[in-house]
Amino acid sequence: MSIFRVNRMTAAFIVLIVLGVGAYAAARALRKSSPTALGPAADTPLSAVQEGDYWYWIERPRSGRARLFRMSRSGSEEIATADEIAGFDVKNGKMAWAARDGKQWTIMSGPAAGQKSAVWTGTDTVGRPCIDGERVLWASSHAGLLRNGLCIPALGPILSVMTSNGQGPPKVVATLFESNGSLLGVHDNLAYVAARRRGTAATAIYEVALADGKWQRVVGQEGMSEPLLNRDGTLFWVAPSQDSTNTGTVSSVRSLVPGKKVTTIADWLPANGDLYVIGTDAYYVDGIARSSVWPVGSNDRLAHNLALPEGYQPVAVGERDILLQRTGGPSKSQHLFVVPRT
Repeated sequence: MSIFRVNRMTAAFIVLIVLGVGAYAAARALRKSSPTALGPAADTPLSAVQEGDYWYWIERPRSGRARLFRMSRSGSEEIATADEIAGFDVKNGKMAWAARDGKQWTIMSGPAAGQKSAVWTGTDTVGRPCIDGERVLWASSHAGLLRNGLCIPALGPILSVMTSNGQGPPKVVATLFESNGSLLGVHDNLAYVAARRRGTAATAIYEVALADGKWQRVVGQEGMSEPLLNRDGTLFWVAPSQDSTNTGTVSSVRSLVPGKKVTTIADWLPANGDLYVIGTDAYYVDGIARSSVWPVGSNDRLAHNLALPEGYQPVAVGERDILLQRTGGPSKSQHLFVVPRT
């Protein structure tokens, strides 16, 4: 067989491979270019989470009451309305949320598809609760003798970490010298609380032992957005970039693995975005006009955004899908779509 013929066969083989790869890419692009309609939302979905077949989110219109909502391809349901909904958690078919009507705050809990009941009510401000098995945890803020207590923390506001299993009155697990806070989750019987003190721009994350109430501060960061806890006990949060002088327009994603030091896992991201943790994976949705999804956590600190269907932009990243809306669409009465996350 001549060298010429061998070269021709090799070239043909290479062409077939290229065409095959191109066909696969085209098929993938076609799949990505055809989002599936989910349903209409009355306002921009906030803090959206996917659990099973449903997406859950909060709507906070400029006028009117806040709403806690869930939607699947087969229908939608308004779970609750209130003057204010501070946050919610949904896990393994159960859910809990914190809501305020007038001056009264309530922690509600129950099956996601069934009857819910109040596990606590009071006039103290509460933040986002979390679910851990059969119990619900939240943080309740009490006023102190001083408004912020920056100079003398013991005289300032006090944050009580509380828990309830629905049997008997709630219990106070620990007390922190902070103004307000939210529960990030529980790992290895340790509760993680994101707390803020009035009059500062810093957020502190506390680790609270549920067995004896002992706590320690594990992270302190100025400009930190709402941090998240993954199933392995790793903390993630968005913070101003330490490599850029334009901290208002450039963000980074940082993480803390239990027993290790804080690490920057992604940098030079467009600012004002939201972070989503799915299992052990983390995704950042930036806050610019035509936003993108950025997988973070690889060895490359310079993240690369995902290819999304043309004419759509991300709202949130879920365990199975990416929630989308049309680019440049109205902020109200918008239709939502989904595409597979992977």
